[in-house]
Amino acid sequence: MTMTIESPFIERNCTIEHNGRTFESGSAALFGDRAIAYLSPDMRRVTSWRGEDIGPAHVVSSWPIPHSWISSRQYQVEATINGRTYTGRTMGGGMLWRGKVKAAR
Repeated sequence: MTMTIESPFIERNCTIEHNGRTFESGSAALFGDRAIAYLSPDMRRVTSWRGEDIGPAHVVSSWPIPHSWISSRQYQVEATINGRTYTGRTMGGGMLWRGKVKAAR
């Protein structure tokens, strides 16, 4: 089920504990015309840090980035959140996606 989030929204308490140490991660957020989320492994959804479905997504284009240690490709992805279309970039499935509201044509 897709969650409805209101702007401004910042996901809280995105922490993990490993070997007795606590680490805090970046989180999903929606503020004004900007959005931050995570791309699902199949690259068809944007999700919160916890994996909650925020909205559908699709890859518009991709291109190689040969000297990156993170990924061999970068992707332009459009996502629909609360009925608004956002466009942004990511390094692939499971990675952070940052978008802004897509301009009307």
